[in-house]
Amino acid sequence: MNNDKRTEKQKIGAIGEDTACKFLMKQSHTIITRNYWQKWGEIDVISEKDGILHFVEVKTVSCENLENVNHET
Repeated sequence: MNNDKRTEKQKIGAIGEDTACKFLMKQSHTIITRNYWQKWGEIDVISEKDGILHFVEVKTVSCENLENVNHET
C-alpha cells in the first residue's frame, strides 16, 4: 500500500529538486539543507561551495507543460 500523500505536483517538484542537487554535487557543492522553511517562505536548496552559500530556487515542469516554458537568463 502506498502511503505517499503528496500531490503529483509535489512529486514532480521533488524530482526536480533531486536533479538540481545531483547537478550541484557534480559541481562540487555540498548540500546544506533542502526545503528550508521560515515564516516568510521556503528556500528549495541551500548549498555551499568554496566558502560561499548558494540559495537555490528550483522550478520543475513536466513534459506536458514544456511548450509553455520560457527560457530566461
